[in-house]
Amino acid sequence: MPGIEGVRGEAGLTLIELVVAIVVIAVASAAVMLVLVTGFRGSVDPQLRIKAVELGQSYMDEIFAKAFHDPNTDGETARPQFDDVDDYDGLAEGQACGDGALLNADGSPRSGRYSGYCVAVSVTPAAGELVNVDAGDALRIDVFVTDPEGNRTPFTAYRLDF
Repeated sequence: MPGIEGVRGEAGLTLIELVVAIVVIAVASAAVMLVLVTGFRGSVDPQLRIKAVELGQSYMDEIFAKAFHDPNTDGETARPQFDDVDDYDGLAEGQACGDGALLNADGSPRSGRYSGYCVAVSVTPAAGELVNVDAGDALRIDVFVTDPEGNRTPFTAYRLDF
């Protein structure tokens, strides 16, 4: 009989080592999945976000194109008549706001692409918010766009009288 001392046992995994490896992989996979699911829940659908940004920018552009001071005292109440920044204060449009369709600057309805969106505008004096600007020379414009899933995207800008 040759010496048994020189014969080496076969290499391999025991059943316990295999079970431990499976458990470790399962726990690691569960942790990765939890991180992914949490990330997906917190993210807004990119298409909704893009439309919200388009709307917010569109309303800001329209407001910034108007005069700082009211050129007349007619008391504009309809969107096509708005001729100064203050006229937009309190504007709320869109079916999600309960106020009909979103409108273009000329008062015509925007396309169905924005159905379910809400746009609300607030214009307030920016007294004390800007350094070296007199209280009566600045307005703060806040545009809030709410998408069909209820995500609210705020836009804020200041309009100066110059």
